[in-house]
Amino acid sequence: MAVELDLFPPEPEVAVSPGREPFTLRPYQQDSVDSVFAAWEQHDSVLMVKDTGLGKTVTFAEVIARWRREQGRVLVVVHREELMQQACDSLAAHLDARPQVEMGFRRADSTGLMTLSNVVVTSVQTMSRPNRAKWFDPEDFGLMIIDEAHHAPANSYRRVIEHFKPGGLKVLGVTATPKRKDKLALATVFETCCYNMGIVEGIDEGWLVNVRQKYVTVEGLDFSWIKTTAGDLNQKQLAQEMGAIEVVPEDELSEGQVDQLAKQERMLHAVVAPSVKEAAGRPTLVFAVTKEHARRLAEVFNRYPGVTAQCVIAETSREDRAVAVRQFQSGDLQVLVGVGCFLEGFDAPATACVVMAAPTKSEVRYTQAVGRGTRPLSGIVDGLETASERRAAIAASDKPFVTVLDFVGNSGRHRLVSAVDVLAGDADAADIAAAVEDLRERGDAEEVQAVIDRAKDVRELREAQEAQRRAEAEARRARLRANAQYNARVVNPFGAQGSPEYAEPAFQGGASGKQVAYLVRLGVAEETATSYTRRQAGAVIDKLASATGGDYIMRFGKHGGRRLRDIPPTYLQWMRTNIDNAELRSNIDETLGG
Repeated sequence: MAVELDLFPPEPEVAVSPGREPFTLRPYQQDSVDSVFAAWEQHDSVLMVKDTGLGKTVTFAEVIARWRREQGRVLVVVHREELMQQACDSLAAHLDARPQVEMGFRRADSTGLMTLSNVVVTSVQTMSRPNRAKWFDPEDFGLMIIDEAHHAPANSYRRVIEHFKPGGLKVLGVTATPKRKDKLALATVFETCCYNMGIVEGIDEGWLVNVRQKYVTVEGLDFSWIKTTAGDLNQKQLAQEMGAIEVVPEDELSEGQVDQLAKQERMLHAVVAPSVKEAAGRPTLVFAVTKEHARRLAEVFNRYPGVTAQCVIAETSREDRAVAVRQFQSGDLQVLVGVGCFLEGFDAPATACVVMAAPTKSEVRYTQAVGRGTRPLSGIVDGLETASERRAAIAASDKPFVTVLDFVGNSGRHRLVSAVDVLAGDADAADIAAAVEDLRERGDAEEVQAVIDRAKDVRELREAQEAQRRAEAEARRARLRANAQYNARVVNPFGAQGSPEYAEPAFQGGASGKQVAYLVRLGVAEETATSYTRRQAGAVIDKLASATGGDYIMRFGKHGGRRLRDIPPTYLQWMRTNIDNAELRSNIDETLGG
């Protein structure tokens, strides 16, 4: 039976469990909640993009609280079963009752019979199993929350959605990384994106800490031979290159295996040594390639004085994992090494150093990893009204930034993702490449956004200088065009009839001022003289100057352009004595003799 939904019910006081204080949303969190309900007026399925550390769980907890006051039950779907407990704990901290779990033999009630539990948390693995969703009536849930919603285009999620869709289901997907390496579009599941706040905006607004990146060049590290599998580096081959091999008893090692073991031992230390130095005792999260790689890295970390490390992998028991996480969060454990289990759902604000011992071509994986360290320390920014106040508070805290370490060698054809890609914003490919090269050359940990801005500034300065050069060149050409007169035809000034003849087209500069003056003195009309090209004017002058005796034209000096007979004799006599020009002297003699 369809229920008319009131998407904007009155805001009653939130009931909280004994001893639990109501929580206050940050301004952007409240805006995102409002945007969800506004989007539901037009759409059934909406997406919220909010970077790690910006409070996705708090936000959809408030969505749940507002929804269930009037609309009833909510189903929360997480990506992996190991995240269910964390989701329950997080929601319980913000709701008036603990959510119930649907997983394995655990049903969303205590009796085995369905009860009207308000909030149920399950995994997509559980709910998508054959016949599992059928235990629920399609109208049991009016709202479905999909955490880590970039996974939602998968068939498993689609099956769950389709089961509850006939009951008038509303869907909210929440993710920090809306991109998928398999290129499946989120638009196939979500009709619109109602809110988007990424890492760059989070840092600018003072809700996240700045990211510093450092490249460590490792001699002998070679990714060029590694294949691409499912859009990323082949994990088995990558693990081998990064120093992970199965431990073999020493008496069973071949000579080749001994050499390989020595090489991989060097590679492990090439990762651990700079990590220990850069972390300087700060909480450090290390992302390994495989579980064996994680074990080996944790083992090597523990060899360094003052360093405590532990790996958490799939085989780690839930109890041991919880203990390790608590010790890491409290500072009793400095280094936590994992594979993929910390990419989603892991919350440790104290994380000050992220070590990417698993180079990747996936921006999603890299963004998730970096996001583990961008959250500021608890209580640092809440209550501050302006972005500048929050940034100042972060800068003055014990965690002013998070350092990300990347290990590079010969990448070959592979284009590996870095923190520059995550924080690039609207930077173009040239700026990104320049920033990466800048960081690699410097070899120091630097604030990534500052490096990107520097690359942009260099490019913009270069473009401005080039534009100025082009403008100056065009101005010079314009001045030349303004000073030049062009004619499409060459003139033979004295044809058979003693009048100008027009020949083949040509483009030449106009007659100079001196040429025009000479021509005017020779009796050529000024209008005609100015119409000549430089070459035409010279031809006319030469023709006229070739006359003999008094008709000879003086070509230079203060009487340039005048006939010899019009020049004072005293000047001609002086010229005859002082000028070594046989033609001119001959014409002067003829003129004076006449």
